Amino acid sequence: PEAEAEARLASTELVGFIPAAAGLALILVAQIRMRRGDLPAAEEALIGAHGYGQDTEPHLSLLRLAQGRIDVASDSIRHALTGPPKLPSWKAPAGSDVARLALLPAQVEIALAAGDVPLARTAADDLAALAARFDTLPARASARFANGSVKLAEGRARDAVTTLNETVAAWTELDAPYELARARMTLADAYAAEGAADRAAIEARTARDTFERLGAIPDQRRAEASLLALQALPGAPDAPLGTATRRTVRTFLFTDIVDSTRFAELLGDEAWDRLLRWHNGVIRTAAAEQGGEEVKATGDGFFLAFADADAAIEAAIAIQRRLAAQRDAQGFAPAVGIGLHMAEANQVGLDYVGSGVNQAARIGGAAGSGEILVSSATLQGARHAFGLGARRGLELKGIAAPVEVVTIDWR
Repeated sequence: PEAEAEARLASTELVGFIPAAAGLALILVAQIRMRRGDLPAAEEALIGAHGYGQDTEPHLSLLRLAQGRIDVASDSIRHALTGPPKLPSWKAPAGSDVARLALLPAQVEIALAAGDVPLARTAADDLAALAARFDTLPARASARFANGSVKLAEGRARDAVTTLNETVAAWTELDAPYELARARMTLADAYAAEGAADRAAIEARTARDTFERLGAIPDQRRAEASLLALQALPGAPDAPLGTATRRTVRTFLFTDIVDSTRFAELLGDEAWDRLLRWHNGVIRTAAAEQGGEEVKATGDGFFLAFADADAAIEAAIAIQRRLAAQRDAQGFAPAVGIGLHMAEANQVGLDYVGSGVNQAARIGGAAGSGEILVSSATLQGARHAFGLGARRGLELKGIAAPVEVVTIDWR
């Protein structure tokens, strides 16, 4: 989240000075959004980068793969490797061997997803030759990962284990946690193919924990699914390998667009979709700036979690102020109600469950247009003083006693 906030800020600041560099920043935004699982927002960033004249490969091809459009991804990466050069470029010249170093790993990944193992082998061998020629540790690590992945697809699990262990060592030396976690997941698959369920579980658990820490939601979900599948293998440990339940304290924030159905009907699907994407960007940026965690989108709103009550309140204030600024500048922005509550809850994988979460959701549902409602318990956990409005008691479903809430004066 912090990386996306910095890249978004860079893209905004560079537009008036070096537009092409703003395009590079948007490519970084797209990469981060893909890792976080927000594919529509990633595509929007890549289109923006394309508008600034940047070559968006291999990221566009990998996005198509993530969308499940494997044939489109295959054609896209093939054209990137064999098509006419795209000039000008701020990266390595199109068609050069340095440029191919960045494209071939994507071709291996896409070919394996398409079941075209011979093409994946050819691409992996080409990548290995280039890595040997340029002889940099990142290139060697990338080539080893590709080679190990293809060996596994070829049914050579034992050879794959050896190569993938070398890959893990290389990414560890480079201190590249995301790439390291991906290598561990493939190593887990190789161990599982050998029948070594316990070793596979260790690698998958380690990868899952890294993905969770980074906020790489799709990868974390794949790791969770892999752990559950490993439980059924002979030799799996007796203890559950799947999702662990942890008790934790968070400040939960719920947002919701007021009268969203009516506005969608008035604006029409296309205009409403554009407005909703802009609204989603406002919410996500404000959350990322305060270190918030996007738990899930809830239709016309978001469920966010913060380790710190002050950060959650600051994010809520930033959201309302940015929406208000848009109304002042453009004449319209959706009205949003926001509710916050700090509570103990069970964290199960990427989700939070418990009565505290339910209470936060209902406080959010009670918030009116442009309102920030915070439970009194949350304010007691805040370190800083905020401008406060009226206090009132809320009758919440499933809670016997009224809950006292306070309006935050954000204007």
